[in-house]
Amino acid sequence: MGAPRIKTTGLGTINAIHQVRVDAVSNLFALVIPDDGSRSRLAIRVWPTMTAGGHDGLAVGDKVSYTLFADLAGEWPRAQDLVKLGAED
Repeated sequence: MGAPRIKTTGLGTINAIHQVRVDAVSNLFALVIPDDGSRSRLAIRVWPTMTAGGHDGLAVGDKVSYTLFADLAGEWPRAQDLVKLGAED
């Protein structure tokens, strides 16, 4: 068994979306600025998502929620489960 994990959720705003390519693998990352007033920024890997109208599911300026996992062993926290808040188009 590993160290106990702490799960927290947060709210933030997407500040940028970047495609990062390493060798032949391309990943899409959203840079999220948390609404909690901290100066930290989170880079969260996202999958290309489309709305029913055929538009990108995430855009700069969207309000989102995320899940942050940390453990007591001192490893860097891991952010995942990026979800857009608000109405769909």
